[in-house]
Amino acid sequence: MRQLVHRNRPRPRGVASTSVVTAAILALALALALALVPALAPAADAGAARPWVPLEPEGGQIESLAPAPGGVVYAGAFSGAGVSRSRDSGRHWQPANRGLPQGAVTALAVVATHPEIVYAGNQFGPYVSSDGGESWLPALGGFQIGALAAVRAMAVTAEGSAVYALSSTGALHKARPPERSWTRIAFPALASSLTADPLQPSTLYVGASGGLYRTQDGGETWSLLGSGSLPSDPVVALDAETPGSLYAFGGSRPTLFHSADDGSTWESRPVPLPPGSSEGLLAAQPGGKVLLALRSTLNPVPALLESVDGGATWTTPAGGPPDFIQALVTAPGESGTVYAGGGRGFWLSTDAGDRWRASSHGLYARLLTGVSIGTDSCCCPAALDPGVGSFRQLATIRDGAVLRAHRRAYRSRGKTEGGG
Repeated sequence: MRQLVHRNRPRPRGVASTSVVTAAILALALALALALVPALAPAADAGAARPWVPLEPEGGQIESLAPAPGGVVYAGAFSGAGVSRSRDSGRHWQPANRGLPQGAVTALAVVATHPEIVYAGNQFGPYVSSDGGESWLPALGGFQIGALAAVRAMAVTAEGSAVYALSSTGALHKARPPERSWTRIAFPALASSLTADPLQPSTLYVGASGGLYRTQDGGETWSLLGSGSLPSDPVVALDAETPGSLYAFGGSRPTLFHSADDGSTWESRPVPLPPGSSEGLLAAQPGGKVLLALRSTLNPVPALLESVDGGATWTTPAGGPPDFIQALVTAPGESGTVYAGGGRGFWLSTDAGDRWRASSHGLYARLLTGVSIGTDSCCCPAALDPGVGSFRQLATIRDGAVLRAHRRAYRSRGKTEGGG
């Protein structure tokens, strides 16, 4: 019996196989889908046609805040979702993170004299925007590289001639806005916090392992305040309307310190908190009003305390953030306006901290890495790429679609045809 041998007929030159043609069609379809993403995603923010709406819940954990004149506020997310910006004192938010790598934005600073210049810091180092957060560029020159490049805090002096950045190792750096390179500053201790004096040029307060230090010449010389009576690593707040008035908080037994003469002399008052609750934030208002926010929720104490008599007595403000607070700042030029950010988004007070309300409309401070969509007939996963402005899959469902773009997930309204 002869064995039958099947041989493929040779194709005419220039004729592609069916699989090749199919692959080309699929590639073209994917390219068209990718081209539609920039058009679709911004519509969810613009509020015009809005064929796509954000899928994830608003809010998230805020790690840093920086106010600017005119009601502008920048918020840095802990989860890697980047920076968000508000132009109406925190009532509405939009993403402002193009060019930023994903990471917790642990520090933000605005040059008040040129508010379009904004600095941000994360575990990759400092970044700068010269267009009000529309785009960001790395500012790594002279800064510590690698694992030591993480930015812990930032501050800009009152006249805007210098920005300071504190690394996670306690090293202090200085740049001149909008420069993208830094100079290491000789500092006598390991620094932990930075606070610029809003009324005096070239003046910076630094909480450190040895107490509270001050420079009045841009970091050329430093003086230790309080003759060593202040605790190590204090946090500082200055009354922007009362020259010479500053507060410090810290100590193994939580204590508030106040000076009315630029730090020459200090008065101390204990704060009714459990021992070990000294990691906090301060905001000062005129007339001896002080807000104290606690970063730790290990102890059963309120996240926010208020004193109207310089720390003699303390109360809990109405409607304050229910959990830990990571950022607490006062709005420049807006008397009585205070901002707070923490584990549940952004909070706003317009009466110097007496009453608070959540204000996270449009603020998406969560970094999504996956979405599962279910209908009454199927459950289709959308594999989300944590990269900036990209997605792995456009998941089609019977009555809509989901895509991932610009660090956010969107869902289409209504029925989608042919892949959403």
